[in-house]
Amino acid sequence: MDYDDIGQGDQACALALDVDGVPHVVYLGTAGSGTLANRRVYYRNRVGGSWSSATQVDSGVSYTGNQKAWHPNLAFDPAGRLLVLWLRGTFNDTADGTVYSRVYAGSWGSTVAVSSAGGALTSIDQSTAILISAGGRYHTTFINASTTHSQKYIRYRYSDDQGATWSANDPASPHQPIAASSAARIAPLSTAARLRDAPPAPDPPPGRPRGRRPARSGRHRG
Repeated sequence: MDYDDIGQGDQACALALDVDGVPHVVYLGTAGSGTLANRRVYYRNRVGGSWSSATQVDSGVSYTGNQKAWHPNLAFDPAGRLLVLWLRGTFNDTADGTVYSRVYAGSWGSTVAVSSAGGALTSIDQSTAILISAGGRYHTTFINASTTHSQKYIRYRYSDDQGATWSANDPASPHQPIAASSAARIAPLSTAARLRDAPPAPDPPPGRPRGRRPARSGRHRG
């Protein structure tokens, strides 16, 4: 990162580990210009044992005027594909944001609009969010484009074709989550996969040891 316009609520970088424990990161930068309007999304990894050169992830998006990149995020799906999301917008609490996605599967795919153009709120307090199901379904949420507090709602989108298209309606079948990310946390696939294990048995009621039957009360019959 080469700019200092970071404030409360801003998310400037995100990290995920692949199944081999190798770190992958996306972050915001201005490519040395120091001009905030030039802020874009970049990606690096340590697959070769040292950090790779930077790749601009959002090169397929047009930025005009004061538009810039916000809140990059990433997560791996069960097949090892890397999903990246970010938001394009101008200023904090402005109803002009658009959420985009891009997938890396050996090479970078096309940039896809997740929300409608200008359909998301640009805000320091909003981050793109990712959750990936065991069946490979991608899920994300964002805040709708409204600056009126009582009209700010969470919007949900999902993709069943590795991010090629995103749908707004509820999915027809549930998928168990295995990898999730947000502004606060990214669950690497190798760790999150353990969520598929069956939950432990519930604790026994107080005073009753696990695995033992309660003593029978009443008179003993001979």
